[in-house]
Amino acid sequence: MSAVYSHKLDDLLGLAGIKPQLQQDMKNDPALAAAWGVASKWNEASRYSLWDQFTAKSMIDAVGHQTHGVLPWLKKHW
Repeated sequence: MSAVYSHKLDDLLGLAGIKPQLQQDMKNDPALAAAWGVASKWNEASRYSLWDQFTAKSMIDAVGHQTHGVLPWLKKHW
């Protein structure tokens, strides 16, 4: 039960049972793979970090892009 309280995104995908689907979709969608590469670098300490404009925009785009973003993908598969 305590594993679900993790902030490790890769672990949470496994617990949700959607990690294989993400791996398959990233093979078919390089932009999603790139977005995951950016978003997966986030951790609980990141929220306290100062981010430059480029890094912040990269994270926002990786998470929120309508077609290739991590959040729209999660909404579709979870």
